[in-house]
Amino acid sequence: MKTSLLGLIFLGLTNLTFSQNQMAFNNTNTSDYLVVKKANTNAIISNQVSKRITTFQDVVSKYDITSNSIYTPNIPATYTVVFEEANNVITNHYGHDGEVISSYQKFEDIRLPNNLSADILKTYPGWSIIAVHCSIKYEKDKPTVVSYKVKINKGTKSKTIKITEHKDLD
Repeated sequence: MKTSLLGLIFLGLTNLTFSQNQMAFNNTNTSDYLVVKKANTNAIISNQVSKRITTFQDVVSKYDITSNSIYTPNIPATYTVVFEEANNVITNHYGHDGEVISSYQKFEDIRLPNNLSADILKTYPGWSIIAVHCSIKYEKDKPTVVSYKVKINKGTKSKTIKITEHKDLD
């Protein structure tokens, strides 16, 4: 009986340790970027976007489609490249010259920008933010659309709030 009780306590403490590590991982810092211009692409970012997003976008922006073996310099073509990192995905469509012509970016379980989380918590006092998903749609020569899907709860009640921002490149 003592062995079983000690085993359950040990498993319970192990579970708590794991959840604390997860919370620490999701608690990322934010940056104040608007648009990060790179040699081959524009990484479009909202104000105070999670550092996890900006880091992944920076890695993707360094990719050069023209150095890939599938690139055909003599035949006009477009290319689609999917970049994945954990639950985050960036799908870039490249033109024949190697420039990004459109991009769809999806990020799960990120930190909401401070100004948006403050607005939500003022509008819904006593509620907690439990999940944030972000999607960014970029098309060349069009405004970038940054959308957040925020799940909040209070006791047994839960709601999903959708926030959309349109960012101009200028």
